[in-house]
Amino acid sequence: MTESLVPGPREFAAYAHKIRYFFLAVALLMAFSFLIGVAIAATMPAETNAIMKLLASQFATYKDLPSFDLMVSLFLHNALICAVMALLGLALGAITLLIIFDNGLAIGLVSAAAVGRTGFLLTLAAFLPHGVIELPAMALSAAIGLYLGYCVLISLFGRKVDVAREALVSARIFVVWVLPILLVAAFVESYVTTALVYFLTR
Repeated sequence: MTESLVPGPREFAAYAHKIRYFFLAVALLMAFSFLIGVAIAATMPAETNAIMKLLASQFATYKDLPSFDLMVSLFLHNALICAVMALLGLALGAITLLIIFDNGLAIGLVSAAAVGRTGFLLTLAAFLPHGVIELPAMALSAAIGLYLGYCVLISLFGRKVDVAREALVSARIFVVWVLPILLVAAFVESYVTTALVYFLTR
């Protein structure tokens, strides 16, 4: 059977089913690191303030960008992170896991700190609209990376697996499905989230 160059919904669903356990592992790791971030924010206020200042300085360039430029910048930033997670999974997934842990930790810490400073409603408005789109895309990218790492690992132990073919299929899924999801998330963050936060803080 000839594979489609552009995977449609059926191919995407089949691929997602194939990597479902890797996706679950990524989701659990992200949830675990999120809770660690929350715990750090609750118990180490001085360290949390220092981290918040560092993160604020890293993203200061995004603050005054027009909405369209912000959308493009966010999309490129997130696409690069997701591409790295997917690609470096070929190195047995260690770097992919580290990136996911780091992101979950940062989200948990920033969310908990923001709740303490601005309240739950504003924090929810600042994270939820785009987060429900962006985080699954990131988790899917990491799951792709872990799956490819698994393919490399079992091939090293003599199990017959076409790593090149699996990498090509995964690349198609990433380009056709993950990148558009990230673009939608960047659009929502740039236009919807910012408008909602502005409305709530007027």
